[in-house]
Amino acid sequence: MEPTTWVRLVFQYGSFAFAVLFCIVLTRWGYGIYQKACSRKDPPASKQEKNTYRIYFLSTAFFGIILVVVSTVFWIAKYKTWHVYQGLIKDLDAYKQVTSDDLYFQQDWERYFEGSPQIRDEHFMAIQDEPFNEDQEFKVKFSKRGERWDDELPIKYMPGIIPEYSYKFSPEEEKMTLILLNPPPIPKSSGQSASFFVSPAYALELTNLAGNKSSIAERPIVDMYIVELLQNERTDVGEKIAALDKLNKLSNDILWQYLEVSTPKEPMIITLLDLSRHTDEELAYKAGRLINERVEINPSLAERLMSKNREAQEGAEKVLFRIEKWRAEEILSYIPEDIHDQRINSLREEIQDGQKTKVLIPTGSSTGDRYFIRLEWDPENKDVVNCLAELFYKNLRYNEPLEQEYKRMESQSERRIYEESKEGALHIAREIERCGGKASFVRFDRRKK
Repeated sequence: MEPTTWVRLVFQYGSFAFAVLFCIVLTRWGYGIYQKACSRKDPPASKQEKNTYRIYFLSTAFFGIILVVVSTVFWIAKYKTWHVYQGLIKDLDAYKQVTSDDLYFQQDWERYFEGSPQIRDEHFMAIQDEPFNEDQEFKVKFSKRGERWDDELPIKYMPGIIPEYSYKFSPEEEKMTLILLNPPPIPKSSGQSASFFVSPAYALELTNLAGNKSSIAERPIVDMYIVELLQNERTDVGEKIAALDKLNKLSNDILWQYLEVSTPKEPMIITLLDLSRHTDEELAYKAGRLINERVEINPSLAERLMSKNREAQEGAEKVLFRIEKWRAEEILSYIPEDIHDQRINSLREEIQDGQKTKVLIPTGSSTGDRYFIRLEWDPENKDVVNCLAELFYKNLRYNEPLEQEYKRMESQSERRIYEESKEGALHIAREIERCGGKASFVRFDRRKK
C-alpha cells in the first residue's frame, strides 16, 4: 500500500487506524520474529535472544490492547449519541429545486399516471454530535429551473414533531414562501436523538389593439427575446417568471406594445392568457396581474371585433375561442345589443355552445410546459374505438402496439394524454373530436391516479 494511502487512512480514522496498525501489523511482526528465533536451528537462538524477541512481541501486543481500549472508550464517550433532526418538504414539481449547506436530502419520486409530470417529496435530515438549540435554524435555498436561487429560507428546529413543509406562492409578498403544514404541539425541552447508524426571432408584427393611430416607427421597440421566451413551451418556469417580472416593470404604454404583438405562433395576448392558467401559482399570478390589473383588454378586443378590418376581426375571434366562456361573454357584452350584425350574433351563439372553445392549461414540468387532454368516448361504438386506437398508435410518443390500443379503447371510456406543444395539443384534440370522441383540456391533478 502506498505511503499516501496510509497517511489518508490514519488522518480519517485516527486512533482506530493506530489500533489496527499495532494489533494487526506490529503484533504480527513481533510474533513472527519471536517464532522465527525459537525455530531457528543453525545456529540456535540463545535464551537471551529469545527473551528479547518475547519482550518485543508482548510489548506490541500489550500496547495494541491498550490502544484499542482507549479508542473504544473515546468513541463511546464522544459518539455514543448522534442527535438527528428530520423532516419533509412535500409535493415538489420536477422543475423546483432545493439545496442546503446544513441539511442532507433524499428524494422520493412519484408519477401519478402515464405521461404525468413527476412529483417528489424531499426528506431532509440534520445530524450533529450535540443537542439542538431551541432557536436553531437550517437554511434552505429554493429555485425554479431557469431562475436564480432565492434568498435562503429558514427551517426552524421544532422538538417533538417531524415537520412537513410545502412551498407556496404568496400573492401578498409576491414570492415563494415555505409553509409549515403540521404546526407543533407545546414545545418540549429535550431534542430528538437517534443512533448514528440510522439506516431564431419572430418578425415583429404590431396591430392596433388599443386603437392608437401612431405608426410603428413612433412606438417603443419590443424586445422579441422576451416574447420568444414566453411563447416557447420548452422555456423553464423560472425563466418565464423572470420575463414576466421584466414586463411588469414597464409602463402601461409600453406593455400595450407587447400585448399587440402577433407572431406566426399566436397573438401575445393569448400567450399571457394561457400563462394566467398555469399550474405554477407564481407564474399564473404574475401573468394574470399583467392582463387583469395593468391593462384593460376586454373593451379593446370588443372594438376589434366590430372593426372593418378583417385581419383585426380574425385576430380578436381567435382570442375569443381560446379563453373561458365567462371572459368571452364579458368581451361580447361591450358590444351594444342593438347592433344587428349577423357575424357578432353567430359569435354569441358559438361561444354559448362552447364546441369551438379550446382553453389550454399549461402544466409545468422539468422540460417546460405540457398540455393535458381528457379524452372520453363510447367503448361500444366500434367506429370510434377503431379511429381513436389508430390515432393514438400513430401520434402518441408513448404509443403501444396497435392491438393493445384496440383492447384498451374497448375496455375503458376515459383517458388522459398530454402534448408538449400548443399546436400538437390543439391538433390531437381536433382529431379526437373528428373520430367521435370528446376532448377537453384539463389541469393536471396529482390527486387523481
